[in-house]
Amino acid sequence: MNVQETENYEVDNNLRDHYASYTFPKTFSCGEVVLDDYFKTNLKRALKSENVTGIGAINDKGEVFAFCTLTFLILDKARIQTYLESGNQPNQVPAVKLSMLAVDVSRQKQGVGCELLMMAFDQAVTVHESIPIKGMFLDAAPNAVKFYQSLGFGDLGEVNADGTIPMFIAIKMMIAAVSAGAIDA
Repeated sequence: MNVQETENYEVDNNLRDHYASYTFPKTFSCGEVVLDDYFKTNLKRALKSENVTGIGAINDKGEVFAFCTLTFLILDKARIQTYLESGNQPNQVPAVKLSMLAVDVSRQKQGVGCELLMMAFDQAVTVHESIPIKGMFLDAAPNAVKFYQSLGFGDLGEVNADGTIPMFIAIKMMIAAVSAGAIDA
């Protein structure tokens, strides 16, 4: 089992394989309705159907109190051109998509989100070693933009219809963060 124990909780970097052994409390609330609803109604189903992979923080009662989900996507080169190295790049480039990242309000501002993101970076770097990717993409809730910017993500200068902000971080920045062993937040 790929579980790392930390102070009064453990982080499972393979939530997709172990989700059935954890409890997903209906009281989960991160302060974002979309993420709360996803946690309560879709997360287990998405993990079970292998539509995403997941990383979860689990308390000593076996309850998931934080999670992130990852998948792949193809981005138009023009959309992320400023983050790519110059040279021969195809018109469409592969990236990891951080689909969701949420921490219950009772555990926010304690570094759990950064820890999950660091594990997501580590997984992306591992993929990159076998199949090159260009970075990680996400759609940030407006109140999370500063958090992601502090971790190296850049705003793509767009706003989605739902108000989320597309952001990107290049693979080289993720490799540097993983190599350093921490994210400066």
